Amino acid sequence: MIKFFVILTIISYSFCQDYINVTFKVDMSNETISENGIHIMGSDDTYTSFGIDITSNATIPAWNPSSLQLSDDDLDNIYEVTISLLPNTQYLYKFINGNVFGDDELENRSLLTVDENVILEPVCFNSIELCDFFDGIELASLEFTTNLSNAIANNGFTLGNLIIVRWGYADTQLIERTDTLNTEGFGTNFSKTIEIPKINLEKGLFYQYYKIVDNIQFREVYFNFDYNGDDQNLAERRFFNFDENTLEGSSVIIDDSINSNVDARRSPLFMNTNQINQEITVTWEVDMRPAYYQIYSGSTLNDIQGVIDILSPNDVYQLGVWMNGPATFFANGEEWTPWGLTLANTDSKKMVDDGTNGDSVAGDRIYTIQLNYNEESTFGQEFKLGIGGGDNESGYGLNHIENINLSNPRIKTYWGSINPLFYNAWDYDLNEPTIEACGGVSGDTNNDSEVDILDIVMIVDHLTSEALLIGDSLCQADINFDLSVDILDVVIIVSVILQN
Repeated sequence: MIKFFVILTIISYSFCQDYINVTFKVDMSNETISENGIHIMGSDDTYTSFGIDITSNATIPAWNPSSLQLSDDDLDNIYEVTISLLPNTQYLYKFINGNVFGDDELENRSLLTVDENVILEPVCFNSIELCDFFDGIELASLEFTTNLSNAIANNGFTLGNLIIVRWGYADTQLIERTDTLNTEGFGTNFSKTIEIPKINLEKGLFYQYYKIVDNIQFREVYFNFDYNGDDQNLAERRFFNFDENTLEGSSVIIDDSINSNVDARRSPLFMNTNQINQEITVTWEVDMRPAYYQIYSGSTLNDIQGVIDILSPNDVYQLGVWMNGPATFFANGEEWTPWGLTLANTDSKKMVDDGTNGDSVAGDRIYTIQLNYNEESTFGQEFKLGIGGGDNESGYGLNHIENINLSNPRIKTYWGSINPLFYNAWDYDLNEPTIEACGGVSGDTNNDSEVDILDIVMIVDHLTSEALLIGDSLCQADINFDLSVDILDVVIIVSVILQN
């Protein structure tokens, strides 16, 4: 009975005291807001409570990280709450980006109340300084959207995996933000709309897609071919440049759904790091024609780690090509065999174009190597190519990444596709040269501006040595751009005639 009387006396005393209203404010502009909201916790100098809830008149428990939530009704990133506190009393408190211990600020804040209501100035979360200011304009909305059908076909993404976008690298946002993209049903289109973001028109926006599998993030395989800075990390980020029509209050859509190997807005691809769980032989093919045409256009393929520079188009086929990197480990027990003479003397990593060892057609300029993988190998494989054994395909950090397909273990790639800006003599979407090596129409061997049966007759005569083609006629007969006039060109020309 005495215990009950004491408790009742304390409660009665607390409600009889005069209280003042105090409004707490915290600036969350520099933070990614927790899905559990922003809270505040604290206590008076008796450590028994943290004031009175002005809505329910209930006592706020001391140091409870989930009992008192702040709100941001005007969406300015300033979160606030008003509670009733005792006047002329010392309080300690913390803001929480979430609702559990561990989400709270590192240090306690203190407040000595006075005998009148007070509205505190906003403070920056987890700092005694003012929040950094981001110089930009507010958009009505910013939408990231993409299509993952290519990633699925490439064996790098499975419906059910999460995909997120991280944006704001290189100070293009005040802080780097992370948002999860959503899809409707089981489709392959994913999107996320951010309401009222701030952007800087001059800085643009660096960002990147990640897939999440078993709570592990895997970055997309992407290289920014338009980036000309020195930061290697940014060279592997996507970039969006806001155009002159982007104004305050605009709605902007960043659509990364283009089916392309080189377009900046191409859809994402991912490396599959799962084990294949079976032994398999993979046939790797590389089309070497992009190298030939690039040198033919006047470029030199420089060896970045040696002296095997490729100066002449004919060197491409005379010197041959080697495959190097983790994908070739089972060739000789080395991931990266030293470039140059050592690699050139490693026959197990040399690719062939002679119709053997999985090579489909001899002399078609598509080189082949077959490699065996065990059950612990991963689907995703990384490699680089080198003419004559030199490291002359492209610069540091630019490597091919391909995923093994167990149902069709033949992987075709193109020399130089890791750096299409340099290899501008080849179109990696159409897979044909962008320069004119001939003076007339491809396939028009008799130069009458038409591709017909007469052109086939001339090619057959050339192949049987009845009448050899020369000049533009010889060049135009090579309709598949493999630098050789043979029966394959006849087959393609017949197909062209039938289609027309």
